[in-house]
Amino acid sequence: MSGDYGNLVLPDSREFLDDLPEACGNMPESVTDRRQGGVEQMRRSMNKDAQDQRKQEHEQMEKFKVGLRSADGFRQALAHRFGSLLGAWREALDYDGNNRLTFGEFCLALNRLGMHGEVRKLWCQLTKRSDESGFLFFRDLDQQTDGMLTELRTKLAQEYENMLMAWIKGLDTRGTGLVSEKQFVQCCRKIGFSGNAKDLFKRMQPDAGRTLMTIRDFDTKAFHALSRGDFRMLSEPGQGYHGKSPLELTFLQRNEAGFFYQIRRAADASRRREFAKACRVANPSQYCINTIEDFQDLCVRKYGSLIAAWRQCLDNHANGKLAFGEFCDALRRLGYAGEFRSLFKEYDRDQKGYICLADLDPEADQLVSDFLELLGERFGTLDIAWRDGFHQDPHGSITKKDIVEACSALGYAHDTEKLFKCLQTAPGKQLITIWDIDPACSRTRKRGLEAVIPSAPRPLSPTARNNEAHTFFLEDGSPSSRTRNTMRKTFHTFNSPPLLQQLRRCLRVRWGSTAAGWRYSLDPQLHGSCGFGMFMKALEECAFGGKPRALWDELSALLKRA
Repeated sequence: MSGDYGNLVLPDSREFLDDLPEACGNMPESVTDRRQGGVEQMRRSMNKDAQDQRKQEHEQMEKFKVGLRSADGFRQALAHRFGSLLGAWREALDYDGNNRLTFGEFCLALNRLGMHGEVRKLWCQLTKRSDESGFLFFRDLDQQTDGMLTELRTKLAQEYENMLMAWIKGLDTRGTGLVSEKQFVQCCRKIGFSGNAKDLFKRMQPDAGRTLMTIRDFDTKAFHALSRGDFRMLSEPGQGYHGKSPLELTFLQRNEAGFFYQIRRAADASRRREFAKACRVANPSQYCINTIEDFQDLCVRKYGSLIAAWRQCLDNHANGKLAFGEFCDALRRLGYAGEFRSLFKEYDRDQKGYICLADLDPEADQLVSDFLELLGERFGTLDIAWRDGFHQDPHGSITKKDIVEACSALGYAHDTEKLFKCLQTAPGKQLITIWDIDPACSRTRKRGLEAVIPSAPRPLSPTARNNEAHTFFLEDGSPSSRTRNTMRKTFHTFNSPPLLQQLRRCLRVRWGSTAAGWRYSLDPQLHGSCGFGMFMKALEECAFGGKPRALWDELSALLKRA
């Protein structure tokens, strides 16, 4: 009961000691010194056991600190999340693009990534320092990739003067804005790169599913210089003096090496025919992105398709519409240099006051809208469609084969190949996540709400009527045993119960019962009735996935009959 498994607190037996008078001189100290007796030994033993237990618990907790337990674990976590350490450095750590991190920036980056733990210990392991001073460079994360990149940039700069000209003349020789692995390997072989070009190409991809490289993946500074039209990258630090110190130049040379003179000479050189021929630009004096065709070519060159440009650049708020002010801001981000108002009028032919995706790319809008309508009619919300339709968790991804099977099960009438290209966020991406399906639903999910897929009412086909006629649901909206036995784990096995049963089930899930749902959601003021506005708000709050207007009409008809 006391925990004294070693019998340390039992009193000494004086009768036993009296029987051994000859051994009294050799008795242990616990007999004569009570400070070193059994109670004290038991106390020390219990303290030692408690310390060992706390040490074991601490070691067990250390095993579950994924990513921040050690530098190697941190690297593995970044590579698993972003595909490569270089992609993690560009996308999550080095936000300002100065190729270094202070301790404060490092802490903010880990906070954005949701990684917590012994940050100071991890910083010291990465930087090989004993305090928070100094900087963290990419070579501290991945020395092998940094060495390969340094060699590649050095050889490209020797051959083409800067990274932007290396991209234009050496890599993207066709002017498509995309470079394959074969083109990259040929360029590396041409300049005498000694490393593994195929391995470096994979390391430079920000996503493991990508097969093509863009200029942003190749070099961030070259990407910004191309957006500014600075082909010689004169606006970047250290480009004006060509490796010489300002003290080694004369007064006239320092003036000519200034940014104003350099950029003016670069603009004059860009208008020459030789430069245009080298950069594969026809008629540079007459070339200007000021028409719809040029604008669309710019969108395709940067983002791969018009719908990708709409989702990633133009429709920044994911509301499906662009007013003139928002359109101007989007064109500035895109790098369009033409007349904004005339381009807006070209798309807004109906004088709505705004433009949408249907004005830019009607075919892509029709493809995606019909697919989303079918998902909304069948499942209601994006999470249910992803879970019950594609059988994926929110962190999973689907392939082109899954999209084809889903379209076949839903009765999708358009080309699935084109639909898959519309859902790709980047050219060559082979995996689609839940965030790529619909930007509006993704924005709703980020706020922690149920992402209801908007769907328009459409008549059921005879096959769908047959399926619905042979499907039975219980009172709570769940499928009966007869229906459940016939349902298999495929995309098209989900059949929606009646709208009123869906509402009852949503209210029970959200509030526990239909009475509580009426009290707290539909009629919070206890008026005994509910208007259409409050009804719509309550449906959105409980994540109702059916047709609200049809449900309202059904309830109104029941009320009139009563």
